[in-house]
Amino acid sequence: MDKNWNPSRTAPMGLAAFVFALVLALALGASPVARAAAFDEQTGRLTLDATSWSLPFDAISELTGDLGAWFGDSGDGELTSAQVADLYVADASGLEGLGHVRLGGDVRTIRFNLDSLASRFGGRRVEIRFWQRPEGTRLNASVEWVAVADPGDTDSVVVGSFRFQPTGRTTNDGWEEWTSGEVDFLAAGVVPLSHLELQDVQPQGYHSGYATHRGDLRVSVDALEIFDVGPALVPDTACTSLDMAEVCGGHGYCAMGRCMDSAIVFGPPPVDAAIKDQYLDRQRFQFQSFAGARVSQSLMNVLAGAIEVARNTASPILFWGSLRKGVNSLRDGHASAPMFGWGLTSQATNFGVCVHQGEADLLPTPEVAPMVFSVEASNPVADLLQIGDVLVEVDGLTVAEWKEALDLRAGHAADPDAFDVTYAPSLLAVAGLLGATMTFARCERTGPNPAPCTSGELELIDIDLATLVGEPFWAGTLPAWRNDSQKCDYRFGRAVDDPDVKGYSFAGFADEGPIRTLIFNGLPDLYGTTNDAWLTAVTDALDPPPQYLILDQRLGNGGSVSTTDFLMGLLLAEGDFDRAEIVPMFERSLDDALWSTLDGCNAQSNCGSYWAWVLHEMSGMEPGLRGVSANVRMAVLNGRDVSGNDFTTKLAQYRTGATRIFAPGVTHGAFGPIVSLPRHFSEVFGGSMQLWDSIFVVQPGDPRQVFATGRGVPPDETVLQRQSDALLGIDTTIEAAKAWLLQE
Repeated sequence: MDKNWNPSRTAPMGLAAFVFALVLALALGASPVARAAAFDEQTGRLTLDATSWSLPFDAISELTGDLGAWFGDSGDGELTSAQVADLYVADASGLEGLGHVRLGGDVRTIRFNLDSLASRFGGRRVEIRFWQRPEGTRLNASVEWVAVADPGDTDSVVVGSFRFQPTGRTTNDGWEEWTSGEVDFLAAGVVPLSHLELQDVQPQGYHSGYATHRGDLRVSVDALEIFDVGPALVPDTACTSLDMAEVCGGHGYCAMGRCMDSAIVFGPPPVDAAIKDQYLDRQRFQFQSFAGARVSQSLMNVLAGAIEVARNTASPILFWGSLRKGVNSLRDGHASAPMFGWGLTSQATNFGVCVHQGEADLLPTPEVAPMVFSVEASNPVADLLQIGDVLVEVDGLTVAEWKEALDLRAGHAADPDAFDVTYAPSLLAVAGLLGATMTFARCERTGPNPAPCTSGELELIDIDLATLVGEPFWAGTLPAWRNDSQKCDYRFGRAVDDPDVKGYSFAGFADEGPIRTLIFNGLPDLYGTTNDAWLTAVTDALDPPPQYLILDQRLGNGGSVSTTDFLMGLLLAEGDFDRAEIVPMFERSLDDALWSTLDGCNAQSNCGSYWAWVLHEMSGMEPGLRGVSANVRMAVLNGRDVSGNDFTTKLAQYRTGATRIFAPGVTHGAFGPIVSLPRHFSEVFGGSMQLWDSIFVVQPGDPRQVFATGRGVPPDETVLQRQSDALLGIDTTIEAAKAWLLQE
């Protein structure tokens, strides 16, 4: 096993977690209408439905007319007309019609343009079905809704996209029927279903490193139909984040102020009842069998209940939202539910404004609230805000009430106490996706110990995102500033000024008198070929040891075990801490007999994936560096800290040297490596989980006591950025750390 915490797949949070966790109504929806092309029992031939729009693949010319079919090779280059003609297979005795098309080898993709069908299906609900016969490989089919500014503009955005699923109908000679499921043809009443793409799964797996591409494998495709199911299910009307269930219906989602079929956002649930049951049973089985966090195992009944809600609904927002909510309830900061659709969340932006939890001490009634830390853009949203503004309402509710009404907490998979701090930077983008109205309060009093503003002195700034963002988006104008977004840093101020200071692999340090501040974010693989700068900066910062140290990891995105061991190996003496036991889930009880067996293991491969992380060994640290800064008085600054940064915080508690943790809240509590789950049932992403849990053993003979996952490390001193300090450019947390360091 690669003992790495992969930063690109740490706890999913914010936007993707929100949209999949949003569960507003238990709506069973309309029963599906029975539709299918008919089989002749005598001949085994398929006859297309006369009422559908159909593409029988009887001639290659059918594909190159109004549909504007585009054919691509495995390198996404366009095929010549001669190459396209070679794809056609004449087969009058085959599944249907006069022939079919055969892909594979160097031919990867057929992409159909469906815009020309808007006049027929606009305002209607449709289902697309086609047949494929795998001959060693298979097609992924997907649909997407694309918003384009004007016909000549290539700067387009995907509103929604999802993959097809099997219907359960097959023939004894290998043909399989696949469906889009039912979906409104128009997104928000204005954006038509733009493209249908059929793509060989092989190059995708090959380029992802998961499979070896074989050029001799093929797949045939035939009998594509688009059925008119009836009127659009979701009304073409305005909505808000709070009335979407009432206004948009149980299948609807409020997208930038307009009702839209939630299937476009999330993908439809499984259409076939048996496949749906199998899919949900598989989800429960894989988490129940392999989730390593012991707290997760104790919460499997919650996941089971969420799965039963999903089993009994046809609503996409409820099906996928319930599944997501159930997975996140397991308190595994590395866990994520599968994704079937994508698109809208890729349009999320914070408009260049970063909001974090702060101490709003200048409000008439001081409170902890989301506060603007930085503004790094000029656009109709960002121009209304400035540092120190406090978010006080969303769509007429307090922020706490709004988060509760939308069940945003269900999108958080780690220690629940970490939610408010972790989620604050996502609030602006989530509100933008919904088209919410945000109200900020401004009090510009400065000076020593300023008194709070009275209610009459506050300036209130209303930002109507449905008007500022939604209206131009749905009108198709797509203003360039919609892409304004900045990577948010939980630090208000930074001791190190560097263009890459927010980068995952960044590390740097600076001195202010006797205090050295070491800033780092993630823990990139120690043995990676591009991480020498990180290693050099950390080593130079701690060897020789400074007099006082601030370890500023407030943007802690996790990383490699070897790197975590190296950093903390410099800060911990060999007698401070012995090891962390990294323990998978076992079928048998974890009793004394099993522990005895594990103690005798000498390789992970023959220990059921158990391993002991002994301090200083994983990094192979030379003796002269071990504990070189173990006696330094050190302040640890936390913000959002997950996985590897959970471990650095936990290990800091065992130091010989005086140590104090300053943070607005607890860390995630994700104590173990992450594993991505294999894709199943046409998923875009199969999900993830932590297969291990961790027990910290201070001295070699100490008993193994408490599994750590699910409970973040709390700060010794809870500190939030004060509004009054923000107006003066002062980082409250840094000042608190300095004051403590200089007390001795």
